[in-house]
Amino acid sequence: MRKALFRTLMATLVCLAWPTHPLLARTWEDILTIARRGQQRVDFYGVVLNQFGRPVPDAVIHYRTSAYGLLRPTYRTGRVSSGADGRFEIHGGVAAFLYITGIVRSGHEFPNGITGFDYDRSYTSRHRPDREHPVVFRLREKRAPGTYLLKESFRISLKAGEGEAYWCGDLANGWSYFSKSASISPDAFLDLEVTGVLDRERREWRLTIRTNGGHSGIQIRDDLLYEAPADGYARTIQAAFPFTAWGKFPVRYLYLRLREPGMY
Repeated sequence: MRKALFRTLMATLVCLAWPTHPLLARTWEDILTIARRGQQRVDFYGVVLNQFGRPVPDAVIHYRTSAYGLLRPTYRTGRVSSGADGRFEIHGGVAAFLYITGIVRSGHEFPNGITGFDYDRSYTSRHRPDREHPVVFRLREKRAPGTYLLKESFRISLKAGEGEAYWCGDLANGWSYFSKSASISPDAFLDLEVTGVLDRERREWRLTIRTNGGHSGIQIRDDLLYEAPADGYARTIQAAFPFTAWGKFPVRYLYLRLREPGMY
């Protein structure tokens, strides 16, 4: 939505600049026509799966389309439901952007935030709808009542130009620190500490991950579960992550047992 507002503001600035020269004078209607040329019909194909890759039928998908306006974007909201195979379609008229604002299904949760898709034809990165290859959305099926899922995201920065990296964080309070020399709040409890060393020959980061606290433990898995594994935790683990192109970094999942009750 910020992208839509930014482009509308840019179009408005152009509107204000054009009339200063008689050869470039335009009416407001002309400017809007030019700004809207990139918009196109919004057709979208998606599928809703659970964490085990099975279709989720009868999920309600809430969406919003955004079209260029004179001073701010024009929004249109709607909702559709997934079929027995988990698939759904959105046909939202002519717009520049589509946002999936939420997916609702009893007994499930949608762990992701708002997801946006660009439909402006003037941008090479625009979304190209494909009925045969729908966009996949994941819902977590609730199988462990009472389990506290840590939904707030955190990022560990590993910069390719440096040989070492350090990160630590208090996940419950949202505090994180990126250097051993950083001033750490006296109220912080370091749930995790991560030390990274870059192996340039193998083109990979070697990480040592350590948890703190009497009930702490951690493990890394390649699959996303709703109910965290009951065993296999260690206080300190080591893992290697290949240094790859932007956007191609492998996704792995950390299961943490840090506090009471458990936090995953």
